[in-house]
Amino acid sequence: MAVWVAGCLLALGGAQARWLQTSASKVIRAPVGQTYAAWRDLKRMPEWSPVSRVDVDPTSGDSQWHLGYHAIEVSWKAQVVTDEYPSLLRWESTLGVPNRGEVRFTADGRDGCTMALTMSYQIPERISRIVESGIVQTFILRTCLRPTMQQFCEAMEREAGGLIVDQAAPTDAQITETLRR
Repeated sequence: MAVWVAGCLLALGGAQARWLQTSASKVIRAPVGQTYAAWRDLKRMPEWSPVSRVDVDPTSGDSQWHLGYHAIEVSWKAQVVTDEYPSLLRWESTLGVPNRGEVRFTADGRDGCTMALTMSYQIPERISRIVESGIVQTFILRTCLRPTMQQFCEAMEREAGGLIVDQAAPTDAQITETLRR
């Protein structure tokens, strides 16, 4: 489904567009340096996200992202625009599906950290009313951000040898509050 949404955004793109931003955060019981380094290793993204492959140019550091489902594939090129170990990583697309985002890792003083992930997609003006209703944001949060963060959290906690905390899924009220930010 995420491929369908990305394909629609690419097909409907044009000069008149607005940015849709969706954010979520999660506590990870693993060291901040480890979590940052793992997220920064773009080739590892398929381990925890719906991305099927990321190719990184060893010279420029630019990346080619592939998101696929069965015979449908959407791809885009991106570059890291801010790289501040171990706390902040920002990126933006340079070709293909217009998107940008950032991930922040904040140490919690107990050998863990909080991960805050923000993804933004350029949305064509002609469908902005649908998007502003929150349906698309909730969909992205539930099908992309939360599962990606959960799988990343579990991988980092396994690698750190920590116990995974079973955190309840956010309520609809919490999701709505996240969308308002």
